[in-house]
Amino acid sequence: MTDDEFYKRNHPEGSTLPEDRPREGALPSPSRGGKGVWVVLGIVVLFIIVFALILV
Repeated sequence: MTDDEFYKRNHPEGSTLPEDRPREGALPSPSRGGKGVWVVLGIVVLFIIVFALILV
């Protein structure tokens, strides 16, 4: 039994509801999560630099 057959077996004939959980290759766009990583990394680096300047 294929995925399409499994998920369509409880649907009425001719139903055209969109898939609510996309499968196979429907990954979130990389631009959404990429900015947050750089912001956190920048804050950590800035904190290390300030901490190093205070100790010197």
